[in-house]
Amino acid sequence: MNKSVKHVSAALILLLLAMLSGCAAPRGEELSKRLIVEAIGIDYADEEYIVTLQALDTHSAGGGTDPNEKGDATAFRRYTGKTVAEALTGVTPATGLTPLYSQARILVFGKELAARDLSEPLDFFLREYHTRSDILIAVADSTAEDLLRADLGDSAPDAVILEEAVTQSSENGDGCAVKLYRFMDLLFSDTDTAYCPVISLQPGTAEKLQEPLLGKTAFFRENRLAFTADREITRGMLFLTDEVNSASVTVQGEEGIFTLRLIESRTKIRPRLNGAGDVCFSISAEAVCDITEFAAPDFKSVKEAQSADAAEAGTRAMRSLIETAFTYLYNENSADVCRLARRAALRYPKKEAAFREALFTRKTADISIQVSLSVRHTGKESL
Repeated sequence: MNKSVKHVSAALILLLLAMLSGCAAPRGEELSKRLIVEAIGIDYADEEYIVTLQALDTHSAGGGTDPNEKGDATAFRRYTGKTVAEALTGVTPATGLTPLYSQARILVFGKELAARDLSEPLDFFLREYHTRSDILIAVADSTAEDLLRADLGDSAPDAVILEEAVTQSSENGDGCAVKLYRFMDLLFSDTDTAYCPVISLQPGTAEKLQEPLLGKTAFFRENRLAFTADREITRGMLFLTDEVNSASVTVQGEEGIFTLRLIESRTKIRPRLNGAGDVCFSISAEAVCDITEFAAPDFKSVKEAQSADAAEAGTRAMRSLIETAFTYLYNENSADVCRLARRAALRYPKKEAAFREALFTRKTADISIQVSLSVRHTGKESL
C-alpha cells in the first residue's frame, strides 16, 4: 500500500470517527425533545377520530425522577381529525415534542368505535413503522378517553397499571390478552374470529379511586364488534385456545368444597372424518392442579379419596366451561376462535367448503370433548 492510499484511508477513518462522535451528542439530547407515548386511546364522535395520548413528558420527567412513578410526568393529550394520522399530526405543533410511539404499552378503542369499524384506525398502525406490532389491544367498556384519564392511583403510570391488569388477568384465566399483530391477523382473516379484552372501571379504594376490571371479551366480525362474552365464557375459551397459564377454581365434590389451583394445562384439537364423511373435531384437554385449601378449620392434608373426589369435581367443572364456551361461541355466534375452518382446510382440503357451510350457515360443528384433570399436591404442607 503506497503512502497516498494510506493517507486517504487514515482520512476516511478520522472522518468516520468524527461523524460518530458528532452524532453522539444530539442522540443524547434527543430524549428531551420526545413525547414518550405510553398508552393510546381512540374514539369516534361527530365524524371525527378522537385520539387520547397518555405520555411521559420528558421535560417534567427530568432531573432524576423515576419514570415508573406517576407524579406530574404523566401528560394527557387530546387530538381530533378525520383520520388517526391527521389527528396525530397535531402532536408536534402543540407540544414542541416529537412523539415516540414505540414505548406504548396498550392501545384502547372506545366501544362505539369498535362497533362502527376498526379497519380505518388500524390502517395507521399497519403503515406507521414507528408503532409497535406487539402492543396490547383492548376495548373500553365506555370511551377510551374516559379509561385513560381515570384515576387508577399514584404508584405507577396508568398505562403500566392497565398493562399489568390485562397481563395478570390472562395469566389467571380471568381474561384474555391479545397483541396487535395477532388481533389484525385474526381480524383480516376470512374465517378466523378476532377477539380482545374489554376493560371497564370499578370503584377502588382510597388510594385507588378506580380500578380496571377485566373478564369480558369482545368478538369481531367484518371489522367491527359483533358481541361480547362474560368471564365464564372467556375462561372456557382460554382453555379451548390453550391460553390458560394459571387459574384457581372452587368446586363442590361429595367430600366437600375444594379450591384447585391450576399448575399446567394443555388442549389439543384434531380434525377428523366421521362415518358420514363429514369433518368433525376431537378436543382433548388435560390439566394438573393443586388443592390449596379444604373447607375445614383444622385442614392440613386430604385423604386419597378426597383427592380423587376433587379431581373428578374439577374435571366436571373444566368440561362444563369448555362445552359452554364452545356452544356459545360456535353454535350460537359462529365465532371461530380456534381456527377450526383453517384446521379442516389444511387436513381435508376437499371438505373445506362443506365444513364452512356447516359452521357458518347451520351454526354447528360436530365435536367430541375429553377432559382429564389430576391433583398433584393435596395439602398446604406439600406446597
